[in-house]
Amino acid sequence: MLHRARHLAKKYRAPILLVTLTESMRKLLDSLIKELCGVESSFIQTSTINGLAKYILKELHPKGEAAYRVADGALADGISRDLVKFVKNHDNFMQTKLSILDYADLRRFCDEEVFHIRSRLKFSEFDSYLDTQSFKRHGRVVGLPAEGRKVFLDAARYKVDALKKLFVLDYEGVVSAAISLLVKDMDSLESFGWAAVDADALEGALSSFFPYRCVLVDEVQDLSQLEVAMIGALPVASGNRIANSENGLFLVGDGAQTIYNKGFALKNCGISVNNRSYVLKKNYRNSKEIMSAAYSLIKKYKFADVDEDNIDTPTKPDFATKVGERPYVVKCRSEEDEVALVSAMIRGLIDEHQSREETEDYPELCVIGLNPAIRRKISGRLNELSIKAAELKQAAGVESFNSVAISTIESAKGHEFRHVFIVGVVDGAMPSKYAGADEMAREASRLYVAMTRARERLIISYNVDRQNQPSRFLIDIQDCCDEYEWSSGQIKVME
Repeated sequence: MLHRARHLAKKYRAPILLVTLTESMRKLLDSLIKELCGVESSFIQTSTINGLAKYILKELHPKGEAAYRVADGALADGISRDLVKFVKNHDNFMQTKLSILDYADLRRFCDEEVFHIRSRLKFSEFDSYLDTQSFKRHGRVVGLPAEGRKVFLDAARYKVDALKKLFVLDYEGVVSAAISLLVKDMDSLESFGWAAVDADALEGALSSFFPYRCVLVDEVQDLSQLEVAMIGALPVASGNRIANSENGLFLVGDGAQTIYNKGFALKNCGISVNNRSYVLKKNYRNSKEIMSAAYSLIKKYKFADVDEDNIDTPTKPDFATKVGERPYVVKCRSEEDEVALVSAMIRGLIDEHQSREETEDYPELCVIGLNPAIRRKISGRLNELSIKAAELKQAAGVESFNSVAISTIESAKGHEFRHVFIVGVVDGAMPSKYAGADEMAREASRLYVAMTRARERLIISYNVDRQNQPSRFLIDIQDCCDEYEWSSGQIKVME
């Protein structure tokens, strides 16, 4: 993607934007631009998708950044609780068949369904949610009946109104407001909690708003429908939309690496890629052994091939020619043993690297912990051993070889490391205890993302403390891995 950005910057000598999901990935792109690009780098910019939405609001709303406030976590939590009350008190609630759910599951369902509506439809389009033929709901084993959809249509409107009364925008609101400004959807613009938008002033702002000649989007499979539509609606100097301009839009994604429950159909975003889509099968990052294990995890599931109108099992990759160790799957007796295993192996890898290379740098190391507690414990133990560790979002960059990266799956996305540890791989964490049967593919995809961060060495650990069971996904990769046990401070081959 970066090489294409360089080509386009040289070709058009105009601003080129690289869009990605997270701030750590954006920082990595900035580092790569500095490392790999020449003078054309002055034309190449980076942004997260949320950063782009906020930029559009700042540039197009007459009051700029002063037009609204962003909802904080406490406010969002309060609205979420009120949303459950609203749904339970709705006249049609019993027709949703959700009364059997406990409070936590019902709240989760309400949040997800309202998010689904608001991440796909502008406020002026909400009524189309009721049409079960044109607005298909992917990802639910059992769909809501028509009367049930009325409950959640009203719930989505309730949440929009609650935010408006508080004069704030949440994440979905920022994106929806940005696309509404770009397409001059005045009905939707009136639904937000911000200063009123004058149509003439907006027209004037749009007449000179041509920020980018081309936009390249990474990890597009994890964007929402409105996020993709927002990018496609960006205007260019020719008077066209960027989605319809020569080389205007370049989308890169892998459906098997979907970790967020969003999704889109390109036709609903105003984007056509007919005869302009390509499948890249060659894997260059991972050793053959790591990729074989990762593919064995996902091959039985079906994923959207970026566009959710095309759902199928993943294409088998062309494995890299480089070979290495088979992944380790290590059984530990407790979480404390997992911490001891990881810290001991990291100490050994650092010492080996520094001795061999005659350097003070660390090898590329990442620990992906599947719960906050184990990430904190490992970071603390490494500090006790005088091994520097930092959260990945703070340490991102091509020169981050002076610390061990501690990460979630989400933050590790887009990065790669020589050595990767995935820790706490037990049922309940992977797959999540909140994941239903219809969400197993996405949970497998999350573990696949974590596994494919490793280029040369992959160590997966689990513990059997209390009632813990190894993740059910590990049986799918067992034949491609070597199994070990951590016992008495040593790693031993499982009998």
